[in-house]
Amino acid sequence: MKSQKPLSENLGKCWKNYTHLVHRSREKLSPKNIHQLRIATQRLEAVLSLVHSLKDVKYENQITDLLKKVRKSLGPLRDSQVESPLLNRIVNEKSKDKESKKLVKFFRHDKQGAEKKAHRALLNVHLKQEKSILDKLLKKMKNVEVAKNKKEIKNQLERKIKSSVNKFNLILNKIDPVQMKDIHSFRIFAKKLRYQGECLASLEKKSRFSLKELKNVQSITGRIQNDTVLLKKLTQFGLGGKKNGDLNLREKYTKIQRHRDKLIKNNFGQLSNLKWLN
Repeated sequence: MKSQKPLSENLGKCWKNYTHLVHRSREKLSPKNIHQLRIATQRLEAVLSLVHSLKDVKYENQITDLLKKVRKSLGPLRDSQVESPLLNRIVNEKSKDKESKKLVKFFRHDKQGAEKKAHRALLNVHLKQEKSILDKLLKKMKNVEVAKNKKEIKNQLERKIKSSVNKFNLILNKIDPVQMKDIHSFRIFAKKLRYQGECLASLEKKSRFSLKELKNVQSITGRIQNDTVLLKKLTQFGLGGKKNGDLNLREKYTKIQRHRDKLIKNNFGQLSNLKWLN
């Protein structure tokens, strides 16, 4: 027998995965744990946004605010973990070059600070308090899912997501690719839309738009963001200017800059609008 409360069950599963990853990340701040925990916060936020679109379910934004706080506090560490393999492409840690050693030391110190910030943030996550809020929300949802038929709920969710698809296309057509903040914000929006699309697909057993295409958007914008983060950190170190830093490192900086420009022109520039599938 098929479940009559698929949305509440989906939310419950997202919450369970989030709490599991909080505990696991407290034990070990590995790149895998931090990456998966940040994804878990975004999936949970995406489902909560769908829940909020149901007319008879109202909830405080307290959980969403807490999730955003957790994700942002883990952001610097995630950036440092992404930068590590990129740094290895720039400089060999065994190099005797003085400037290269200073760069490695700079990145290592930055990562240590990010780890401390992430550790403090995870210790301040009060799962019992958050679960109490979520349990009340789940109770409301289950009552609505019992009172309404599945088609009515599905139609409300479809209207919400279709509106987001239209917004996605509007942003894509107006975005200025030179503005890195715009690309980063667009990437976050695309992630949320993809997770909502996956949630809707699990209820309908079919997709209303190409999830594969959205995943490609995430991949391209993610690679652009990785270059942007690394360039920003290298600028903080003192590179980027014509007279600043070691000549070899400045050449590496220019190479990353060109790689990002190429991604924007050849990959991001070829992205197309999402089509709503009836």
